[in-house]
Amino acid sequence: MLEKKSYTTALLLSFFLGSFGVDRFYLGCIWTGVLKLITLGGLGLWALIDFIRLVLGDKLCGNFLWTTELTKNNNTIKGGSCSDDILCITLSLILGGIIFYLFLLPWIQDKLNKKKENKQENKQENKQENKQENKTNKKN
Repeated sequence: MLEKKSYTTALLLSFFLGSFGVDRFYLGCIWTGVLKLITLGGLGLWALIDFIRLVLGDKLCGNFLWTTELTKNNNTIKGGSCSDDILCITLSLILGGIIFYLFLLPWIQDKLNKKKENKQENKQENKQENKQENKTNKKN
């Protein structure tokens, strides 16, 4: 007998916790769930793709019945094959890397540069204050 899974639960888990792979764990895809957790859902892209696939009716993985399918003559639709998962993971990692390289990395570098500039400005201000204090101390 095939295991029953709630479509609504899978959809909600995918939407709210998909970046942590919870939807994959729920559907019985332990290894892809672990990979999704480690990569934070392919920096969100894999999570988005899985959510869209679920909305479109794909089972992502495993062989089970949605609870809504039980009234449809107990039809079963087998989930995607291993090659679909590998393709999804690969594309998510590639696109996640591109997004990181194009958008996040420059933003992080900008923040670090501003921090360095602020430190240098503070050092210069401190030096000037020390010089002024030394001048006032010499005069006294």
